[in-house]
Amino acid sequence: MLDRARAHRRLLIVSSFVCIWLVWGSTFLTIRHVIQTIPPVLMCSLRLLAGGALLGLYGVVTGALTPRGIEWRNAALVGVLLPGMGNLSVAFGVAHMPSGLVSLLVGTIPLWIALLGSFGPHGARPTSRALLGLVLGFIGIAWLFAPGFLAPGGARELGGGPLWVIIPVMGSLSWAWGSLFSRRAVMPTSGVMSTSVGLTAAGAIQFVVAWGVGDLARWQPAAVPWTAWAGLAWLIVFGSVLGFGAYLYLLRRVAPTIVATYAFVNPIVAMTLGWGVGGERLSARTLGAAAVVLAADRLRAQGVEVIDLGVGEPDFPTPEHIKDAARQALAENFTRYTAAAGIMPLRQAICDYMNSNFGADYAPKIGRAHV
Repeated sequence: MLDRARAHRRLLIVSSFVCIWLVWGSTFLTIRHVIQTIPPVLMCSLRLLAGGALLGLYGVVTGALTPRGIEWRNAALVGVLLPGMGNLSVAFGVAHMPSGLVSLLVGTIPLWIALLGSFGPHGARPTSRALLGLVLGFIGIAWLFAPGFLAPGGARELGGGPLWVIIPVMGSLSWAWGSLFSRRAVMPTSGVMSTSVGLTAAGAIQFVVAWGVGDLARWQPAAVPWTAWAGLAWLIVFGSVLGFGAYLYLLRRVAPTIVATYAFVNPIVAMTLGWGVGGERLSARTLGAAAVVLAADRLRAQGVEVIDLGVGEPDFPTPEHIKDAARQALAENFTRYTAAAGIMPLRQAICDYMNSNFGADYAPKIGRAHV
């Protein structure tokens, strides 16, 4: 029974990786087609609001646990940082640059996660190989875009100049920050409701932005072809509901820097679809930059001694203080089953940790833990 459960969890992890690798790789070209008749910000808003509503309805029907207190705020903030800012930056990017180039800029997400994750009390400094990977990643991005900026008229080749390059990069920074925050924040117990709250919050903010920039006034629903509606449906169901849900699922079970490698796979999918379906040109510089960015990810991954994607298998030895506590428990014959809620010192320690690090207000209770 235990082996079957482990195999099931491993299948879920593999399926989630396939989802964010392939499905998200296809969204760049899909977005490029949809925004021809649905303004970019409005498209993002409709996509997220519809996805959040579908998941919320599913959660209510299936009896999913409703978020409480700080969980509402954290889920909403994760939604704004991830699909809110991230998807919006992609939509603006593909409106002014080839989808393959935007996907390469989004490929900097693992680099930002490695850098941002090294700061703070829980940060881990990248290894020398990881730093080398970061440098190579930035070389790949610079190789792709710097010659275009320096050459006469090069900005036009990139479809609008440096501003449109900065926007996807800022979206990648937001996505990296949100990914790290979601690992440490108190999130809703139900993954369905957590994803629903995040998508709805991001969609609501984007709807206000869409109104502010005039997308609502410019939109003509009667002029939208069925192919654009089909593309929007694909983005809602697969890109938002399944994709974002799979991403949050992985963040709770796999190291963020490993999960974020989707951003290195997506460019290959996006450029292939852009070339084969969208008629986009693949230049030698684009292919070379893609190779360098992918090589950076490979080196960064090699900087970690062991990475086991098996569920519950850490890539570091058991810390000494945990070994000491286990030995002490054995010596004191503290080996029997405890109450299902856990012993009071453990529950108090968990509450103290959550309250001091995340601003929560939890307290253990006799007979039932509020953690």
